[in-house]
Amino acid sequence: MRPSIFFRFFLSWLLIAALGVPAVSDTASSAYNRGVHAESQTQWDAAYEAYKQAFSLKPKDARYVSAYLRARTTAAIRHVDAGQKLLESNKLEEAFAEFQRAADIDATNYVAADQERRVLLMLKRRAAGAAAPPVTAPDADLEKRAEAAEGPIVLQPSPDTPITLRMTTTADNVYKTIGKLGGINVLFDLDYKPQKITIELNDVTLEDALKMVALESKTFWHPISSTAIFVAAEAKRKELEPNVMKTFYIENAATPADLQEVVGTLKGMLDLTRVQVNAAHSSITLRGTVDQMVMAQKLISSFDKPKSEVVIDLAVLQVSRDRLHNYGTTLPTSQTVGPLTAAGSGIVQVGSLYGTARSRAPRSPP
Repeated sequence: MRPSIFFRFFLSWLLIAALGVPAVSDTASSAYNRGVHAESQTQWDAAYEAYKQAFSLKPKDARYVSAYLRARTTAAIRHVDAGQKLLESNKLEEAFAEFQRAADIDATNYVAADQERRVLLMLKRRAAGAAAPPVTAPDADLEKRAEAAEGPIVLQPSPDTPITLRMTTTADNVYKTIGKLGGINVLFDLDYKPQKITIELNDVTLEDALKMVALESKTFWHPISSTAIFVAAEAKRKELEPNVMKTFYIENAATPADLQEVVGTLKGMLDLTRVQVNAAHSSITLRGTVDQMVMAQKLISSFDKPKSEVVIDLAVLQVSRDRLHNYGTTLPTSQTVGPLTAAGSGIVQVGSLYGTARSRAPRSPP
């Protein structure tokens, strides 16, 4: 009885195995077909999931491997592109989700991983700023003074209406007239000697009017408060023009050498001398004129970009060489030739192959 039971169990196991292999094959093929359909519709996430299922069921099938790797790379790149657009729109949470999804799909996509870390740092900084405790009255006054000391002063004319003016007089009288129209005070350098000019303004703002007068009279002015300006000769601009201070965070500086490269560019292009580098926070603090800070902002925005990377999609496939020996003709190692018989036929043996050779006697002429 025992051999019979064992034999039945063995047959049952063979039957289950035989039925299971086609089922796995059908499931993998069905998943692959779903992936092909999703890929034709450019639905790369769905294609990736379908190809991934087919690949997990039959990882040695070259067709499934190629489709899975292609969908994985493309889906990750699509999420990175979407994250970049959201980041440019300052939608940090949505951008972080896109970069995180790209990194989950393709762990070899280093751009997604770097951008995920960068946006996470930005979110932490924003959260830390929002969670800052409210300042007391003395601290609030100190904050206002610090803001005024490090940033440019903005004029606040009253009334802020367009100015129309036609005058032929000395430049100081023109400045004073514009100041009265805009509700601001005008102070002059003691060494300034005004020259006679002719000015004509039609519906211009206060700042534009002051700029036009400065060009016409070869002077320069800068605000010393929200309701006052100081005027001096153009030759004394470098001596009297006030400085501002600003800190720039370089998001894509991976090493201190990257920060030094940025500093070298700023010094060479903008003639900046007062620069402080903080490698721990990847920041650069500059002190210079307002125009220098504006140009520094533009330069840093132009070259503070992620480093270019080349994504190479590799597939390592193993090919068995055993089957190569089954193709081609097996060369003989010995041969046997027998004499022709009277009937004109004989047996020829070449290796393990046998053939029949026949010959005909020549016909006699009629």
